[in-house]
Amino acid sequence: MNCSCQTTCDDPEGLHGCFKSCNDEPGYTCVCPDGFQIRDGACIPLEECGVTIRPQESFRHNATCQKQGQSSSCECKEGYWGNGTTCEVITNCQDVYNGLSTEEGIYSIHPHSWAHEPFQVYCKGGWMLFQRRVDASVSFFNDWITYRDGFGDLNSSFWLGNERNMSYQLREIINSELNLFNTTNDASEYLHYNLFRISSEATKYEITLGSYTGSFDYDYMDYHRDMKFSTYDQDNDLVLQNCAISEFNPGGWWFNGCHAIMLNGIYGDPWDTGICLFQRNTLEYNCSVVAVNMKIKPL
Repeated sequence: MNCSCQTTCDDPEGLHGCFKSCNDEPGYTCVCPDGFQIRDGACIPLEECGVTIRPQESFRHNATCQKQGQSSSCECKEGYWGNGTTCEVITNCQDVYNGLSTEEGIYSIHPHSWAHEPFQVYCKGGWMLFQRRVDASVSFFNDWITYRDGFGDLNSSFWLGNERNMSYQLREIINSELNLFNTTNDASEYLHYNLFRISSEATKYEITLGSYTGSFDYDYMDYHRDMKFSTYDQDNDLVLQNCAISEFNPGGWWFNGCHAIMLNGIYGDPWDTGICLFQRNTLEYNCSVVAVNMKIKPL
């Protein structure tokens, strides 16, 4: 008996052999019109099947396809961009800017060295923000695991997470910028480094920085070069006390003994609002920094 391989609700791609003749006479098969599939010997509308198919070629191109009758439409999966026929992995915000969108906002990326599902980041002009603070709504006084995995709201204040930050950098030469916005005159200050890298959790996310350029005469992060990350439950700084629980700017950071700049400390205090910056020239704190962000980008 000749039979045709009719797709069914249970076998939407017709990969598991032919649907047998709907009667006992040789040469007969049940073939439904476009827009229908066979279920229990009857043709039912495709939408009642509730089936989303992923043809073999979609796995190669990282797409999810929906079949409607004899045609199908494919969309790239989260963390990929393209036309659905060919989908390329989005590894960083520069990929987003070059091939997907120049609009700043939240996108999914999948760095080459990241062994898990794609994750969301905030991209701006090819830069990926890994820290941002705009108000006191999110506490940055958190433990090691919370800093490792990330916290906060990507649309507001957040820390992306040391693991995600590290995976972003493993195959790239990364430069970094720290931006500070002052309440006094709304002017912005910045620190720029032509290399930014943090190590693995095994080595306590030790920070490596390249050459400094910026709007400050003083390289505030110089004091923090090659320092390990500390939190209130992991003391990795170079002094007996734990700088992460100091009454002056407690929080997670690459402390030395303790800090020249600390952007994860207390937001607001009894005499001012904002984030406190220790000014080396006056040996005093300036607590008028109302917003900061830290961002990285491939060279």
